[in-house]
Amino acid sequence: MIDRNHDNITTLAQKKQQVMEQLQTVDQQIATQIPQGQSLPEYLNPLKQQILELITQCQEHNQQNGYAIDLSINSLERLKRAIILKRSGNSMTYNAKGKAQGGTLSGGYISA
Repeated sequence: MIDRNHDNITTLAQKKQQVMEQLQTVDQQIATQIPQGQSLPEYLNPLKQQILELITQCQEHNQQNGYAIDLSINSLERLKRAIILKRSGNSMTYNAKGKAQGGTLSGGYISA
């Protein structure tokens, strides 16, 4: 199930960026300690496996979050079209990108 907690998106995105930066730093530190082409010491293989599993989980969560964001954007676009249609009556037009827009001759207001 996808949880649509939009309030946390910015906070989570910032935390994700911080973790990515930390991972990059640790990766660079490991690269300086293990010469190029040399295999990882045996005692680090369980840790490597755990990291690979976490990466797979992160990728799955990213896909789910992307899907939730796409659904939210589509819902907002439908709502926007409905509001424009309601406001503009039957004079709705479309812009060059195919997006709906109100197109009344009086600008949507009637004055006496």
